[in-house]
Amino acid sequence: MTCIEGGGGAVLEDIFGFCFLTMDRQRSMKFYCDLLGLEHKVTLERPRYTLTILGVGEYDVVNLFEYKDPNDIDPIYPHVAFKVGAPRDVEAKLAELRKRLEGAGHHVTEVMGNLFVKDPDGNAIELSNIPVGVPYVIKPTPTR
Repeated sequence: MTCIEGGGGAVLEDIFGFCFLTMDRQRSMKFYCDLLGLEHKVTLERPRYTLTILGVGEYDVVNLFEYKDPNDIDPIYPHVAFKVGAPRDVEAKLAELRKRLEGAGHHVTEVMGNLFVKDPDGNAIELSNIPVGVPYVIKPTPTR
């Protein structure tokens, strides 16, 4: 039975977060924080980009990537990320998903243990190896 027919055999268990590209981080932060009420969690400077993490309470839900060179944008961004399983079965579920997706003709890329695939419309999807119930916490010194 397919999703359209009323079922899909759920494999995804939680939304991990949304990763968006921004050309103006300050403008995006005003939108997400000032208008939508998300909290600024941390900003990380990387050689190729600046990552700003926004959230609600203990949850990090929006990751803003501002690349220093617009011609150097990683093709896996933007994307939505999902958690696929509990600590005891996340690796098995990722292997099952990879087999299912590749069997259906989709190209799957692995980056640091996470799987990336594009949906039929070209939207990037991350299937995270961070298990459900395990927080993903980045705690460097915040900068604004």
